[in-house]
Amino acid sequence: TNLIISGYSQSNILSNGFIDIFILSTSKSNPSSVNWVKYIGTPSFSEFSKALSIKADGTILLLGTISANGYTNGNNDIFLASLTSTGTTNFVQYMGGTISETPGYVVWNAATKEYTVLMNSNSV
Repeated sequence: TNLIISGYSQSNILSNGFIDIFILSTSKSNPSSVNWVKYIGTPSFSEFSKALSIKADGTILLLGTISANGYTNGNNDIFLASLTSTGTTNFVQYMGGTISETPGYVVWNAATKEYTVLMNSNSV
């Protein structure tokens, strides 16, 4: 069984240039054994991970924020990404209106086979 950890990093070597989201997969029984690490972000703006949910098949849904005035619709927009259990990106989507949006949580409901995503927004 794997442990999935998400956060952010500011590294000119590891990330895409500024503050970027990282997702790390490691073994629960041996946390020093890294399976994979994925960085998601833009070269000039800040992305922050806020919540993630994992389906039984290992699919990861990550919810966060991007601070990119001029790149997205407003100052802080919602960042939503889906990755496979091996770290391959399924999709990355930015959403938001003209003012800041705040991500809340994301939960996978195995019974209904639906994600529930909570966010505060003026227009999403």
